[in-house]
Amino acid sequence: GLAMVQDVPDIVENGYMRLIEILKFVGKLAVSSYFIVGENPDAGLPLVIAGTTIAAYVAENYRKSVAYLEAVSDRQAEVVEVVQEANQKYRLIADYYMRP
Repeated sequence: GLAMVQDVPDIVENGYMRLIEILKFVGKLAVSSYFIVGENPDAGLPLVIAGTTIAAYVAENYRKSVAYLEAVSDRQAEVVEVVQEANQKYRLIADYYMRP
């Protein structure tokens, strides 16, 4: 139950919405490249080199970003687990006047 509440917004925000942003960027890049090559055919090679460099940079940062987001997600799950356990054992903690 709780995993669904946390994971679904995360999947939508970090998966689907990012995919839409990437497609929007690729579309802009394709349209601008078309017009640039139309005006100056010699600009094709620099566009290919720049595109390849950008793709390599994004691929490398994507791996790092995924690793970072997984670590954050694991930490959030640990915090939720502690809070749930404290909530379930509240009566015991209150009876003995124990505080975390």
